[in-house]
Amino acid sequence: DVNLSAEGHTIIICGSTQSRPLWQEPYIQRIGAVEITMPHEVFHGACTSEAWIETLCQAYRRHGAIIVAIGHEATGGKAYAVRLRRLMAQAAQELVAVASPTTMIVEGGATAYAVLQQLGWQQFVAEHEFAPGVVSIRHGATSVVLKPGSYPWGTLFG
Repeated sequence: DVNLSAEGHTIIICGSTQSRPLWQEPYIQRIGAVEITMPHEVFHGACTSEAWIETLCQAYRRHGAIIVAIGHEATGGKAYAVRLRRLMAQAAQELVAVASPTTMIVEGGATAYAVLQQLGWQQFVAEHEFAPGVVSIRHGATSVVLKPGSYPWGTLFG
């Protein structure tokens, strides 16, 4: 049985607007992750994302583990979704620049693609399947867990 590492840094990107809160999961409690949702102004495009991303980076420096969530119901169309994915990918890139994570979990298939593309990560080694469609792949020293938005987490946090 494969368990997620509680060592090192952890970044969790919840790119699905259907995300359920993770803070009660034993793994999340163990690593002391803080969850920060996207502010309404950033979500709706009323302001730039710099201050939000700086808040994320400060929290990641302080806690070593962070959950970045959209935290709002999807309201727009395709352009909205594309912008949200771009914001999540930019946030992930800035966080990885602060400290390379031991574990990075990305929820949402399109978000995962955007994040990995933004990071320029293209070579992976298959690691483990936690549930149908929920897999971990390795890029260098980082284990990357990918979960489609509508799929259950399975035993990932067990």
